[in-house]
Amino acid sequence: MEQDTKSSEALRDLQVGISAATEAWDTFRAEFDGVARHIEMVIGESVRSLQHRLRASGIQVGSVIQQLQSVSRSIAPVLLKIGSAVRNLPDRTRRLLGTLAQYGWYLDSDMPLSQGLRVAEFVESGKMEDANDLMVDYFENNIEDVCKRISDDFPERRGILEAAFNAHKQRQFALSIPVLLAQADGVCLELTGVQLYAKRGDGQTTKLLDAFKNSAADEDFSSAWLIPLTNVFPIAFGAQQRAGLPDGLYRHAVLHGESTSYDTLVNSCKAISLLSFTSWILAEAGKRQARGINQ
Repeated sequence: MEQDTKSSEALRDLQVGISAATEAWDTFRAEFDGVARHIEMVIGESVRSLQHRLRASGIQVGSVIQQLQSVSRSIAPVLLKIGSAVRNLPDRTRRLLGTLAQYGWYLDSDMPLSQGLRVAEFVESGKMEDANDLMVDYFENNIEDVCKRISDDFPERRGILEAAFNAHKQRQFALSIPVLLAQADGVCLELTGVQLYAKRGDGQTTKLLDAFKNSAADEDFSSAWLIPLTNVFPIAFGAQQRAGLPDGLYRHAVLHGESTSYDTLVNSCKAISLLSFTSWILAEAGKRQARGINQ
């Protein structure tokens, strides 16, 4: 109950702040500080330059100048509000990704952020069937693109990946799910040198974060987007942690042959979402780390 309350509060906070920045996500999410003030300065300089030139030519356009100055004054607060929303995106992203991962779902690189928000809203309101339907529809409709993207990024795994995705398309989920989960582990090991969900001594976070610790990688990126992989969510629960929990996608239970009821469409799509997210986000984190080291 306490966890549901926290999730509800987090989602409400997320929804309040995210609306102003959703459409600007791709453009503004990395670096925005100072942009609004710079634009205001540029507009102001442009207005003064235009005013000087027009006066020099003897043209009387006072009303036009006033309108331009009015635009300059009115646009700055709007830009500052957008900037504030975007600067707070790491916290909101962390909550969104954590909410989805709590129920076994992970964002895809091509999935609109608005769709992730809708799924989170369904989760928050207890509409898990609607949340599952929305995510299943996305991965079913985009399965060819997802398979191609991961296979192109990891060509040495292409044969195994295509076999797993073909098993999914043929509704052989008992075969697709273990391979997809194993490939997520393999991709993580290949990119970071550590196994996915390998626990630290405290048992609460994983060794994965150590691969990017004390690096020049973007701190906000690491702390927000890596949350589904660096915190322990139900998919990584051991036997004691999942005791009494309903059937779901539990990596350890599947790969060690403990579960005999995992072979469902929802779980196969969840496994695809984990593999897609892992291959995408860890590759991106590695690129950021490399850029930081080379600077």
